[in-house]
Amino acid sequence: MSPTRIWKFVIIPFMGYLFLRLLRFTLRLKIVNDNKVNAYLSEGGKIIMAFWHGRQLFMPFAYNGNG
Repeated sequence: MSPTRIWKFVIIPFMGYLFLRLLRFTLRLKIVNDNKVNAYLSEGGKIIMAFWHGRQLFMPFAYNGNG
C-alpha cells in the first residue's frame, strides 16, 4: 500500500475518529421524556429518533443500541 493510500484510508479517518471521541466529552446531551421511551422499548416497541441536521454528526453518541 502506498504512503498516500495509508494517509487517505487509515491515518486521516483514525484521527477524525479520535477527534470526535474527544469532542464527545464536551457535549451536553438533553433527553426529553426518556422514561416514556424506555417503558415503550421495554415492551418491545420500536422508535424513530429525531434530531436537527446540525447535530447529525453526534447522533452515534446518543444512540445506545435499543430500538
